[in-house]
Amino acid sequence: TIIGTVLGGTVNNNGQALVSNNGNTVIIGNVIGGSGLGDGNRGINQSAGTLTITGNVTGGQVGANCVGVSFSGTQLTVNGTVTGGSLAAAISSTAATNTISGSIIGAATTDVSYTGAGSLIVSGSCTAGSVSPAVLSTSAAATNIFTGPFINTNNTMAVQCVDMVLTADANTNWNFGNITLYSPAQLAFYPSASDIRQGVTYADSKVS
Repeated sequence: TIIGTVLGGTVNNNGQALVSNNGNTVIIGNVIGGSGLGDGNRGINQSAGTLTITGNVTGGQVGANCVGVSFSGTQLTVNGTVTGGSLAAAISSTAATNTISGSIIGAATTDVSYTGAGSLIVSGSCTAGSVSPAVLSTSAAATNIFTGPFINTNNTMAVQCVDMVLTADANTNWNFGNITLYSPAQLAFYPSASDIRQGVTYADSKVS
């Protein structure tokens, strides 16, 4: 268990803050990828066991491999905001089970990159960066479950997955700029078309 900030290094290929090949790791604090080039500047590099983070995770600012968290164990749990860096993802995972509770905020690179065939469950908003999605899940065998809301940026989708499930949640909506799609839960109390009068605002003021 580590209480405090976990920060990747600034010297090229020589600054991983935490390397673990086994065990159950608990971080109470923020995890930040390094600002030096190369794999050796990751915040956390763990290849087995479980990893639980209560805090924010941020990608690195220089090298593409300076991710905040590189994880290939069994279970990854993050309770906090996830933000990609200028060149490196905040989280790169192949874990069997991934649970993120918090907002995923767009950056210059993908915030969460999942290449595993297990489950990715995100409870929180997903906002695309200008050229990269908030979440990229590449395996057709993966189960990806989201609550939203989702916010696209320009023409970049907030989430890009082969297989994707949206939970039936009252907060689920997807913003495409001047068009927003809402979940059935948000539309449950809308009147029928025959009961609508011009100029009257109804439901949650989305339509008049």
